[in-house]
Amino acid sequence: MSDSKGLSDLYLIDVNDDGIFREPKNLGDKINTEGKETFPYVSDSGRLYFVSDGHIGLGGLYIL
Repeated sequence: MSDSKGLSDLYLIDVNDDGIFREPKNLGDKINTEGKETFPYVSDSGRLYFVSDGHIGLGGLYIL
């Protein structure tokens, strides 16, 4: 998408009551990096988990 921050970004998409998807919203710089953010999961408590290779560390993917 044109507002992408990196190789793959996470977006929020609202769904109307009639099932129609609204415009995707990029989750921004606190979530997305120049790398890849993938495998998003929202827990029962509403917490977002995902993996990223764009955060500095030991290497590989990190659960954030």
